[in-house]
Amino acid sequence: FQRVYFKDVANSYIQNFHLADDIERLPNERLKFALGARLNYYISEAISLRTFYRFYKDDWDIRAHTASIEIPIKIIEGKMTFYPSYRFYAQSATQYFAGYDEHLSSSQYYTSDFDLSKYRANQYGFGWSYKNLYSTKKLWKINWKSIDIKYYNYRRNSAFSSHLVTLGIKFNLF
Repeated sequence: FQRVYFKDVANSYIQNFHLADDIERLPNERLKFALGARLNYYISEAISLRTFYRFYKDDWDIRAHTASIEIPIKIIEGKMTFYPSYRFYAQSATQYFAGYDEHLSSSQYYTSDFDLSKYRANQYGFGWSYKNLYSTKKLWKINWKSIDIKYYNYRRNSAFSSHLVTLGIKFNLF
């Protein structure tokens, strides 16, 4: 739960630590609506374009837009692919969000969770995949089918950023 600090309640401290006035309080129910679309275009046998768009809305007044593009480039036909990508995300704040020391104690619902605030985010990345189509290569007596490595750099306009690396391996034990 997110800590909430009220601007109309006197501050309490233990040494230099500001004690929270309450935890977030949100409605028990939330109605969500999302609509998305994908469009893929084959530029050539080696290069394709994958796009995605999604609109999101809920009854907490959040509206969001997501758009992404990925360009898979086949380096070795059917075996090795490199794919750069970009994703954009923007959302409005919920009616229940306010920052540090901005809520009123008389409100029924409140949160200071910045995931429910207004923000924009950009994610840049690339991936590399290799497929062992006929499972001829063995690693410690395991027939591996594919390996996929991805890297993403995620940045929000709220000074939050991260780096993410994933590794996926598909294999047969027999």
